[in-house]
Amino acid sequence: MPPEPSTTASPTDTKASSLTARVGALRKQRNVDPGSSPNLRPTFRVPNFDEAKLAEIKARQDAEERERREMAAAQLKASREQALSGSGMSVRHRQQLATVDRSGPWGEAWGKVEPRVGTGCLLALVGTRGSGKTQIGCCAIEHRVNASQLPQARYVRAMDVFMAIRESYRKDGPSEAEQVAQFERPEILVIDECQERGESDWENRMFTRIIDGRYAHPSRADLDTILISNLTPEAFADSIGPSTYSRLQEIGGIIECNWPSFRGKRGDG
Repeated sequence: MPPEPSTTASPTDTKASSLTARVGALRKQRNVDPGSSPNLRPTFRVPNFDEAKLAEIKARQDAEERERREMAAAQLKASREQALSGSGMSVRHRQQLATVDRSGPWGEAWGKVEPRVGTGCLLALVGTRGSGKTQIGCCAIEHRVNASQLPQARYVRAMDVFMAIRESYRKDGPSEAEQVAQFERPEILVIDECQERGESDWENRMFTRIIDGRYAHPSRADLDTILISNLTPEAFADSIGPSTYSRLQEIGGIIECNWPSFRGKRGDG
C-alpha cells in the first residue's frame, strides 16, 4: 500500500509562499495590477508642466530681461547727460546743440570734423571770430559722448589749462602731474582760444606735454583733441611749435573757418 502524501509543508514551499505574500503586499502598496508582471524597481515621474505654465515662466523671464535692458539704457543716458553738463562747455553752447543750423559753410566744416571724432584725431579749427568754431567743438563733444559707453569729455580755454597747472606750485597744491593728467584722460578734449596763450617757454612745454601725453597714452589710441584759434593757419602753425604741428599733420589737420561772423545772428562763438 503506497504511503499517504505528507501534509507538512517543506521549507522550500514555505519560503516561496512567504515571498509571494511579500510581492502581493508590495503590489497592493503600489497599486500594481495583480495580473501584471512583477516590477519592483522605483518609479520616477516627470512633472507635468502644461503649456500655460511654461508660457508664464517665459513671459516672466522676458519681462526681467526687458527691465534689465531699460535700466542699463537709463543709466547710460544719465551718464552721457552728466558728461555733457560736466564737460565745461557753456549752457548757451549746450542749448544750441539741438538747434544749430548745419547747412552752408559751417555744415561743410562740421562734415570734415564729424567722421574724425572717435579716431584719436588732433584737429585745429582756425579763422575769423564768430564763425561758430566753438560750436563745432561742442558738437564734437556731444558726438563723442553719445557714442561712448563710459563718456569723458572736457572743454577748456587755453589760459585755464595753464592756470590749473600753476595751482600745483602752491605749497599746499596738487602735484603738477595730477594737474596735467586731468587734460590727458578725457576721451575728447577741446582747447579753445589758443591764440590767448602767452607762448612762453613754460607754456609751450606744458602745451606740448598735454598733446604728446594724449597722443602716446599708455592704454588708449582713440583720444580726440580739438584746438580752436582765431589765428590764420600760418600764424597758428607757428604758435604751437614744430612738435605739435607735426602731430597735427599726422593725425588730423587744420580746418579753416573763414566765412562771415554769425554773431548777432545766432550767438555762436
